[in-house]
Amino acid sequence: MAFIKLGYYISIPGTVTYKKASQVKNVAANIPLERVLIETDAPFLAPGTRGEENGTSLFLWALLQKRSQDSEISNLKKWPGSPRKMPGYYLVCRKQMNFHYISKQSPLILASASPRRERLLAQTGLPFRPMASDVEEEGVSGEPEEVAQILAEQKASQVALRASNSWILGADTMVVVDGEILGKPKHREDAKRMLWRLNGREHRVVTGFCVLNPLAAVAHKEAVTTLVKVKTLTGREIDAYVKTNEPFGKAGGYAIQGIGSFMVSHISGSYTNVVGLPICSMIEALLLLRALEGFPIPHKSHRTEEDSSGL
Repeated sequence: MAFIKLGYYISIPGTVTYKKASQVKNVAANIPLERVLIETDAPFLAPGTRGEENGTSLFLWALLQKRSQDSEISNLKKWPGSPRKMPGYYLVCRKQMNFHYISKQSPLILASASPRRERLLAQTGLPFRPMASDVEEEGVSGEPEEVAQILAEQKASQVALRASNSWILGADTMVVVDGEILGKPKHREDAKRMLWRLNGREHRVVTGFCVLNPLAAVAHKEAVTTLVKVKTLTGREIDAYVKTNEPFGKAGGYAIQGIGSFMVSHISGSYTNVVGLPICSMIEALLLLRALEGFPIPHKSHRTEEDSSGL
């Protein structure tokens, strides 16, 4: 059951049981009253029904009434229902949660030590501060889009422990061919193996990114995919490219923004996504979340001068 979305949304799916009611109460207790939306998409069981749900509707209704008084909530509705069930009461606050905008004084926290992501963000003019995370990128199973989002969230959440009251961005990029996720090559032979796998073929580059709001709650998660076609490479080209050392530290063993651009015949989708961060989708998400007052930012801001080691 997801309780918090965008920092102020509490959803109660299905029948409202005592356990769910208690969880809602615990979650709501940690959020300013005027900044919460409580909504149900299914009936409350009416008083007198049997089972653990008995009386839950009264408990929730009392909670909602209290919040209505404390929060000066203007819209309190009850949908028509059957005699034995009271459909979900819900509260709509007059004000949604308003966080500060990303600015030079309150920069976006980039949960990454990737110089490529730093360069991409710097080019946008967004004020940001890098803080490295040390999340283990192996051991997470699932579809590539799902794995990328999980890792992005883990990176952002880990950094959130050190960066309070900030918008935080985590990201993870992976190369996928024939369902196999290609990580960063561990040695020269591993790099060659990856390049031979990509040789003359089309593959997917998937970047998952996650935005945490200043309460460290997940505000947005998304995975963006770009199709990349690699030309037919010779063994000599692969050996020579590996000797440049550029493949190391790069998902899939190549860098489209560097020497590795020679092997990319064409792409379909976001170029910056292949580099490590889908800038267009990221900016749209930040605007939607009201993390940005507008974009582009009138005066260009630069990377906040601070050690990117995250210490």
